[in-house]
Amino acid sequence: MKEGCLGNPHSLNPTSNAMSDLINNTREYIQAYFNAGDEYEIIFTPNATGAIKLVGESFPFTDRSRYLICADDHNSINGIR
Repeated sequence: MKEGCLGNPHSLNPTSNAMSDLINNTREYIQAYFNAGDEYEIIFTPNATGAIKLVGESFPFTDRSRYLICADDHNSINGIR
């Protein structure tokens, strides 16, 4: 607390703005590190399950889509089925 206080990045106040700046700077650092450019977005998720759920819910599956899983996949992959 002596060096700074961070708040909810979804609010509008000084502590929230500080957190938003930290998130945006981290996102830019990761993009530069991986040389990702503007083609990719950096998205923070709570864990592997959260990331898999996000991809599974946003993928444009159709009746003709095929979903293949391996025997040793992360357990959350099975939930997308």
